[in-house]
Amino acid sequence: MADEVINNLFEMDGDNDSIDSEIALQQILETPGLFQHVTRSDQEGLETVVGYFRIDFEPNSQRHILHVPFSPPFKTIPQVDTNTLGEQEARIRITDRQKFGLRMEVILPQITHSSQHMIIETIASEITDSQ
Repeated sequence: MADEVINNLFEMDGDNDSIDSEIALQQILETPGLFQHVTRSDQEGLETVVGYFRIDFEPNSQRHILHVPFSPPFKTIPQVDTNTLGEQEARIRITDRQKFGLRMEVILPQITHSSQHMIIETIASEITDSQ
């Protein structure tokens, strides 16, 4: 049952959800000093943190470490889904997942020869009280 509720969240395609993520993505891309946009909600027994993070790769680099704190912490270790947005490819490894946050390694397919950035989307969820 828990996996079904969480999977339904990931598959939601309502107008409000797509508008919110589009606005967040647009803000991050257009605002030079904005590096993250995070929201937290608790709906129908599912507590969710959704975050968009802009990470910058320096020339001659291939790996970036990203720490995502959860405050207040979840009651249990959350289920996490993460991916890159846009055309850039990268492998994302979650190297530590705790109630209070997570650590990710973002690895490019090859070393970059110029500065570049990408947007990482992260969704962390846990089942809360029964309905």
